[in-house]
Amino acid sequence: MKATSDWVQQMKAVLEQSLDQPVRIGEVANQLALSWPYLSRLFRDRTGVPPARYLQALRMERAAELLVRTDLSITEIALEVGYSSLGTFVARFKQLTGVTPRQFRRLARGRIGAAHVAPPGEGGGISGVIRSPRPVAGIYLGLFVTPFPTGLPAACTYLPAPGPFQIQGVRPGRYYLLAAAPPPTGAGEFLVASYREGEPLILRAGETLAGLEMTLREHRVSDPPLPGLPPPE
Repeated sequence: MKATSDWVQQMKAVLEQSLDQPVRIGEVANQLALSWPYLSRLFRDRTGVPPARYLQALRMERAAELLVRTDLSITEIALEVGYSSLGTFVARFKQLTGVTPRQFRRLARGRIGAAHVAPPGEGGGISGVIRSPRPVAGIYLGLFVTPFPTGLPAACTYLPAPGPFQIQGVRPGRYYLLAAAPPPTGAGEFLVASYREGEPLILRAGETLAGLEMTLREHRVSDPPLPGLPPPE
């Protein structure tokens, strides 16, 4: 229903404008003449996460961008995204990305490859090609255990441009392949992709899944934030 979609978009707009301040979500529900539990359920049904989790991911997405693109201190970034407690910010950031803010800055700027390498003889891999409708400032690809990119990816790689990709040394398991590419100017919308719009990959011991194809697209308002896939420096 269009009304439902509009309500969710209004809620998203409020959350996106509230990264550095408390969110009075109940007031939004009152403005829409809806109960807060009903609006929260609509939001979760449409986005896959509750409003509070979505806001947390938005804040960490912004924090990840500041960590890589600026020289602000960790404390300054925490304040910039609405945390008065540095300890709470660091704990939440690690919970969502799998690493501390300091580690994230070092990893992102160093463009580290595989995050978790499987023991010899057990590791599998994936390979394929990723395309883009326009120029991008590099592409990050990650294998995650959930469709929503939280925690450190099981394995990841960085491509300077669209084209062939390969990720090796991956433990057997069920993964979702996600990609994100920031614009070349550092301003504008990300391009994103998920393998077959969220279809999981089943990787067995020693197996390589080849011939995977992905095409980047504009980031939609219905897409979750991407705190686990940092923009390049």
